[in-house]
Amino acid sequence: MYRLPATTYLDEALICKFIKANILTAERHNRLRAYYEGKHDILNRWYADPSKPNNKVVNPFPKYITDSYVGYFMGTPCQYDADDEDVAAAIADITEYNDDAAENSALAKIASVNGVAVELLYIDSDKQIRYKASEGEHVLIYDDTIDAELLWAIRYYAVDQVQDNTTEWRVDVYGMTDVRHYKSVNPSAYLELVSVEPHYFGLVPVAVYRNNAEEQGTEGLLRNESQRDCYDGGNQCPEGECKVGVTFDNACASAVFAFFNSAFLAPAGGADGA
Repeated sequence: MYRLPATTYLDEALICKFIKANILTAERHNRLRAYYEGKHDILNRWYADPSKPNNKVVNPFPKYITDSYVGYFMGTPCQYDADDEDVAAAIADITEYNDDAAENSALAKIASVNGVAVELLYIDSDKQIRYKASEGEHVLIYDDTIDAELLWAIRYYAVDQVQDNTTEWRVDVYGMTDVRHYKSVNPSAYLELVSVEPHYFGLVPVAVYRNNAEEQGTEGLLRNESQRDCYDGGNQCPEGECKVGVTFDNACASAVFAFFNSAFLAPAGGADGA
C-alpha cells in the first residue's frame, strides 16, 4: 500500500516515481492475465536439439477456476434497497442504467485474476452517474493515518498509434476535486499535461474491490506459479526433461496434487461459508 501525508500534492515528478515503483506489480498482473488467457510458459519451451518432439498443450485451469468462481459468486445479481422509496427508486434507476449485474461480474473477474479491481465513477454526456470497471494499471495512494483514506488514484494504460506504429501512454490522476489527464512515451520518466477535468463527487471517484487482504487472485490459488507450469510440463515431456523451470518428479507431483485440492475442493464450512 502506497501512503502519503494528506497535505501532499501529487505533482508530475511524484506521479512518475509511483508508476516506476509499480512496475513489478504491473508485470505480475500481466503474467496473471496471460495465464487466464491461456498464454502459459509451456509455450516458450524449447530444446537445443530441434529434432526432439516438443509438443505443447496448455491446461486452462486458471480460466476454468476464475470463471467457475465468478459464476458461483455473481450468479445471483446483487439486490439493493432503502427505507426511503425515493432513494430506492433512484438507486434502481442508476443500477439499471449502468447494467449493474454485468458490471459486478466484470469486477469479480478482474479481482479474481489480479487480486484487485478498480471501478471508476463519472458523469456521462447525458449527465447521468456512471460507474465502470477500469482496464489498465492503477496506483492507489492512501493517507498515512490509521484510517488509510484514499487520496489519489493513478490509472495508466498504453494506446497503440496505428498511423505511425508507435505506442503512447495515457495517465489519468484522480483526486478529491478533479481528474488530470496526461500523455507520455515513458510515463515513469516524464508526463505532458493534456487537460484537467473537475468532478463533483466530493472524494476520489474510484471504488476499490480486493479479492482478499493480500490481493491474491483466485485464478492464482497457486501457492506458487510453478504448480501450473509443473502440470503443463509434466504431461508433455519425459520425466526429468521439462524445460519450463521445473522437473516433473515426486515433489512436482505433490505440488500438482496440492493445486487441485486448493482449486476444486469446497472451502471449509460448506458452499455458503457458514
